[in-house]
Amino acid sequence: MKLWTGVACLVADPNCKEFRRFGDDGKRAYVNIVAWACSKEEFEQRIKQTGKAIDCILLELEHIQLLDERLEDPESPEELRCVPRHNASRLSRVRPP
Repeated sequence: MKLWTGVACLVADPNCKEFRRFGDDGKRAYVNIVAWACSKEEFEQRIKQTGKAIDCILLELEHIQLLDERLEDPESPEELRCVPRHNASRLSRVRPP
């Protein structure tokens, strides 16, 4: 397994009446997301499942690549650059079942 990353576009599940994560107007949220997976396809599936678990619907998932490759890009977002520094030991122990 390797760490993969992508940019996810999420919206609130309309069946969740008390959803307040993105404000009251139902806007979308674009987030950088990181997860353990064996392949790009498995990463996409894990993100879809996780979105449902937090009462969201995944509309788009773009720029999928291995986290190590993304970090080589000098334009990669700062929040991704912090992942290895702050969570390297934790991420090495926490893997999906």
